[in-house]
Amino acid sequence: MKKINKKKPTKEFHTPGKIESTFRKNLGLVNPYMCLVDSAVKEIIDLSKKSSPEEKYLKNITKKAGHPKIYTESINFEHLQQLVHLSHISLIQAKAEEACANIRKLNYINSLHVNDIDGDFLRKTIYTVHKSKEGKNPKNGRKPKKLGKEIYIKYIDEIEILLIDYYRLSRNINLHGSQNIIDKNKHFINNLEVIKSTFGYEPNNYNSFDENDVYLFSLAWQSCIKKICSLSVNIERDLIPKLKKRYKGYTKIDRIKSGIIQTLKQEYLIKDSEKLDNISESVSTSIIG
Repeated sequence: MKKINKKKPTKEFHTPGKIESTFRKNLGLVNPYMCLVDSAVKEIIDLSKKSSPEEKYLKNITKKAGHPKIYTESINFEHLQQLVHLSHISLIQAKAEEACANIRKLNYINSLHVNDIDGDFLRKTIYTVHKSKEGKNPKNGRKPKKLGKEIYIKYIDEIEILLIDYYRLSRNINLHGSQNIIDKNKHFINNLEVIKSTFGYEPNNYNSFDENDVYLFSLAWQSCIKKICSLSVNIERDLIPKLKKRYKGYTKIDRIKSGIIQTLKQEYLIKDSEKLDNISESVSTSIIG
């Protein structure tokens, strides 16, 4: 049987903690630029409305910017603002998909499971992580199925996947010229009040996003990536043997326990104190005896 070589992550992304922190860092690099664009567009709109006629002001600033032949008479300011927010959402989605791809490249994840499930990056990643933790083999070409709620709620909150789906689908409709529409109330069912009480904002309609929608989308993705990363490893099978190998040769039990807890928190995003104590106790006892 031909051996299949799994793609290994680069050294930069060899732990869930590094993937999660890099994702947040990437968003931090993108967001200021997009917020600056948003601010500039708002300023242009404000100054245009104060000018008479508006078209002349737009013509002057586009000419100064090196676009003398651009046609500005039919510019729709609401559409202009919407494009800024949709572009920001698209950039967040791209960074999130990159993080999902890196999760599937972790050396204890069987990335071949991704072919067994139909759906977007988020669902494919959750399914791949879940089946890898179970130790199941890929289905070898069987028809892909959809990810059931009974699986994804083990990793992320339903509110989060509703938010991500809403903005991802809205982006596709707006940017790809689809004739479909998304009914906000039907999509979120009875969860709009929960979202508002949790995040402080309620999603806008799919064709009238503002900066709060970008904020909601970003928060939902950050939470999902963090949760998936923290739940990505099979502790008994994949993590404990690695910890035993790393701390083999240490002679002071307190130092072993401290090092293990630090590793679990930083590299694997495990925060539960009982779980931290149990793992550190188990590994340190097996090393010291």
